[in-house]
Amino acid sequence: MKMEFYNYLRVFLLLTFVLIKARESCIIKTGPYKDKCCEHFMLNRTTNECIPCPVGYTGDTCSTPCPSPSYGFQCEEICFCPVYLCHFITGCPVFNENSS
Repeated sequence: MKMEFYNYLRVFLLLTFVLIKARESCIIKTGPYKDKCCEHFMLNRTTNECIPCPVGYTGDTCSTPCPSPSYGFQCEEICFCPVYLCHFITGCPVFNENSS
């Protein structure tokens, strides 16, 4: 029960952080990459602003899942479980002692 609460709290805090970051502009104005967004951001062509990639994604168009063993917002988290169990959005699974 406590673990579920902490998982929900973590997701809430992560989403709050994403919304705050979305207000920041991250567009490169000069050089060969002019009018491109910074890493982990994509260009919203309607508003011409850079917005963060969804959690678990990266790349110019935010269509590339985080490379293993990274996961989460801007692929900044690292999985400490077997690679085949690491999910690019949520990371390592949490096993409940009461599960069968």
